[in-house]
This record gives sequence, C-alpha cells and structure tokens, in this order.
Amino acid sequence: MTPPAVPSRHWVIGDVHGCADALERLAALLPQRDRLVLCGDVINRGPQIERSMELAWGLVCCGRAVWLQGNHEASLVQALKQQGPGARETLAACETYRQLGDHRCRLWLERLEALPLIYRGAGWWPPTPASIPTAGSPRSRCGRRSGTPMTAASAM
Repeated sequence: MTPPAVPSRHWVIGDVHGCADALERLAALLPQRDRLVLCGDVINRGPQIERSMELAWGLVCCGRAVWLQGNHEASLVQALKQQGPGARETLAACETYRQLGDHRCRLWLERLEALPLIYRGAGWWPPTPASIPTAGSPRSRCGRRSGTPMTAASAM
C-alpha cells in the first residue's frame, strides 16, 4: 500500500529587500517540495541586493519559487528605460542601482521586466483564467543571455 502523497504548500514571502542571508536560511528550512511566492521587492535597501536577486532567480529557475514584480522592481525597470535627468535622479536614489551599477542593472533588466504581476499556482482557487500569465508561462520562464548574471545559487 502506497502512503498518501504529502501535499506541497505555498509560502508567501514579501519584502526581502536585499537580505540574502535571511532568504537563503528560509529556503533551506522549508521542505523542497514546497513553493515560495516572492511577492516583489527582493531588491533595494539591504546589504546584499544582487545576491538576493541571484538567490531568488535560482529558486525560480529550479521551479521552487515564483518572483512577482513589486513596486521596487517596477520603479527600477521604468527608470532604466527612461531618458533624461529625471531618470538619472531616480537611478541615483535607488540602492539597487548604487550597489550594482548601470551595467549590471541593465543585465537584469529583461528578467525584472518579465516578472509576473500575479501568481495563481496549482491548487489555488478560483482557477486561473487563460488570459492571466502564470508561473509557467513564457513571460516567466528562465533564460540566460550571454553576460547575464548567474551563480551557483541558480542551481538551488
């Protein structure tokens, strides 16, 4: 007789804000079958923003998490796509931009821009309408362009 399967759970996590050590410890504590829903704002404010981004992206790529676009990710994307002094002022005030610099932020631009705005995974009610991109849709798939930041954390 086969024992009943243990259902996976969703852990909703918000406002990582560059606290990579805390995210790494949390991910290690939670069962591998469980899914993390990072509700945006992985970036800005904290001491290890790029490492937090790499950890979050690694969890996404291995199918363990979905990273939603928060207001901090959206603001960075918007500022990177703008031209002129207003964009420079916005970027200068952004801790992610200060830590990563222009080149590294632009390497992340395509990924940040493609982060889904909502998540409806299996087992959530009501079912996801076909018009809403979900975690498995092309908008959220992992891909790597030459020169795009990737580390061993991506294999988590």
